[in-house]
Amino acid sequence: MGTDHEGMRVFCFFLVLFFSVLGSALAQAPATFKVLTFNSWLLDIPVGLGFRTEIAQDMDERLQLLPEYLAATDADIIVLQEVWSQRSKRFLSKALKTKGYPYSAYTSLSNWLAIFEVEMGDGLLVLSKYPISKNVQTYDFSVATQGLESFSKKGALKLQIKVPNLGWIDFYASHAGAVDFEQNDYNSDQVARHSKQIQELAAFIQRTRSHAITVLGADLNMHYQKWKNHAFAPEFSDDYVNFKQHACGAGYSMVDTYLKTHGKGAKETPDYTFTRANPYVDHGFFDTLPSEVEDYIFLCENSILRPVTSAQVFQDAIQPETVKSLNLSLNRLPKRLSDHFGVMTTFMQVGSALDEDTQRRLASAP
Repeated sequence: MGTDHEGMRVFCFFLVLFFSVLGSALAQAPATFKVLTFNSWLLDIPVGLGFRTEIAQDMDERLQLLPEYLAATDADIIVLQEVWSQRSKRFLSKALKTKGYPYSAYTSLSNWLAIFEVEMGDGLLVLSKYPISKNVQTYDFSVATQGLESFSKKGALKLQIKVPNLGWIDFYASHAGAVDFEQNDYNSDQVARHSKQIQELAAFIQRTRSHAITVLGADLNMHYQKWKNHAFAPEFSDDYVNFKQHACGAGYSMVDTYLKTHGKGAKETPDYTFTRANPYVDHGFFDTLPSEVEDYIFLCENSILRPVTSAQVFQDAIQPETVKSLNLSLNRLPKRLSDHFGVMTTFMQVGSALDEDTQRRLASAP
């Protein structure tokens, strides 16, 4: 009997030791999280008295598919561009809340604007598995790239999101203005206004950044290669370089997570996110535009977090079998989920997370 009690005590001791070590290992395990950026192309415009007209093809059908497709990526933070109507934002926020994304953030219009839907807003929507601070900062670009862009308020959102093991991080979402392509060239006046928007975005991030870990998900409407002699050249554009050099401030550069994880530079063939290979682009409003990389996930350089993988998503055609499995009744089958492909980056913790005061001092260092 004594031997049995002794054996039980030894067993319990090692059992407690095992779970203690396991708990310690889990507590110290590197944090990983995934960020998805996607221009959803839910383009409809207000026509007054609460009515809107759909401009984008198959918009209603694609909107119904979006919650399932977004949740299937298992991204921890999702930033969407071109969710123009308040109704679409509310629909997606509510639908994703039931799929593991209880937190969302977007710019609400003033009461009478919301009622009559007479303004487009910025089209940005952020969905998160993790808590989002109530302190959301917005920025509207001071200029529109072209006349049609004047109906929207393109700009940026700055959020703080509490990621497990890392604490609060700065998260930015943005969408820059489009530029017309005419007679085999970009409109020079619109290019100048677009450059101003990119400069303003960099200044906004630099001015408001308060944590060492700073992530941006954006459709910049800007390919990273330089446009020369009616073609993209194998060198980085000035706007791209300047943005990366100045957005983070304090001597820290912005890391293009897709190029970084794929070991690509300006000389390699781009993996376009807005491309003629997408039937919505090839037979749509923008069928004269050259293929571009417009969608990015950036990370301010730091010693805590690194991008480890990055990939395009939503490139494939919508399959009838998929729609049937979701028990959705669609009027027609969309060709793709959008006229853009999405980008998703996985980040991994490689260093110790800093306390909040240290992060602020680092972010504000001269």
